[in-house]
Amino acid sequence: MRRLALLAGSTAFLWAALALPAWRLWGEPALIHSVVALGLCLLPALVTMAWAMASRTGEQQLVAMLGGSGIRLAVILGGGWLLYEYYRETFDKPFWIWVGVFYFFTLLVEIGMVLRGIDTSSGQGNAGARQG
Repeated sequence: MRRLALLAGSTAFLWAALALPAWRLWGEPALIHSVVALGLCLLPALVTMAWAMASRTGEQQLVAMLGGSGIRLAVILGGGWLLYEYYRETFDKPFWIWVGVFYFFTLLVEIGMVLRGIDTSSGQGNAGARQG
């Protein structure tokens, strides 16, 4: 659960750091773009991470991480495309910048956890100390 909270909290912090100033500069469309892009990117990332955490073996974790990344990318691109295609007056080109920022940030946080040696199933780091 700690990893899910870290992913959600750090992404929410990024949103606040970027979206609130953008809202003051560009108004309500920037806020709408940022909130929708946040949800579109964060929810599949949380599901992918929860799937990996529920996996018991190394093979299951690998399948969860790789398969989940593909599913996450398909959901984000598909959802973004649908919004862009059917609500083009609201979700125009700046929306894709927000999607890119949140997609790459959530991916970076997830990869960072893996590279730091955080085991997604047991919550233990590479030194064996309890993390979660």
